[in-house]
Amino acid sequence: MAESICLVCGYEGKPRKIKRGTRGMEIFIWTVLLIPGPIYSVWRRVGLPRICLNCKMDKMVSINSDAGMIKQQQMDAEMGLILPRAQASVVMSDKSHSVVALPENTTDKRTIDPDVW
Repeated sequence: MAESICLVCGYEGKPRKIKRGTRGMEIFIWTVLLIPGPIYSVWRRVGLPRICLNCKMDKMVSINSDAGMIKQQQMDAEMGLILPRAQASVVMSDKSHSVVALPENTTDKRTIDPDVW
């Protein structure tokens, strides 16, 4: 089961954590400049960005967070696994099951004229 979801592309899976800075710079600071060495090492390891393996962006969030749940519902609706909230309405509900009905007329949207806008 996925632990994180990307807010950009919807990838669900384990994120990749990348350290800031370079190992060579860390070794140089530890050997030449002894006092800033621990500060640089802590800075490299604290606040690691969680990178998406699919789109390489650092917008991965926990799937149990509010943003993660919203993105997962959005992706499920786009894939057709669930009905979008605006289209679905519960007609009959009891303890065993619910019947979902789609609206009959979905052409109530007005067209926008770019010249008038």
